[in-house]
Amino acid sequence: MKEPNVFIFETMPCTEYWFLLHYKEYSTRIYPDYGSLAKELQYFLKGYEKSEAYFRQNKIYQTLKESGDLKKACSNAQRLCAERGGQNNPLFPFSEYGALIDLLFSKK
Repeated sequence: MKEPNVFIFETMPCTEYWFLLHYKEYSTRIYPDYGSLAKELQYFLKGYEKSEAYFRQNKIYQTLKESGDLKKACSNAQRLCAERGGQNNPLFPFSEYGALIDLLFSKK
């Protein structure tokens, strides 16, 4: 039996960092945790909160598609991942979700 391919895609400090990459210009600003980036994310996603209630009431991926920039997010993520390789800082921000998007589009 052939083993299934398993891929793990990480984001530091949290998934919301990936959301922020849709809006921000490239930056290596450190966000140690969700709380440290929440206010900045809420500037772009009004009323955003990390809660089940928010996700039940809002279509985050549709919002990102309509008001964000997926190409920018992927480009930012790619640059961060490349730069991360030369870092010794465990808090260096990154997102591998750009690689996930590339993988998904390659399967079309």
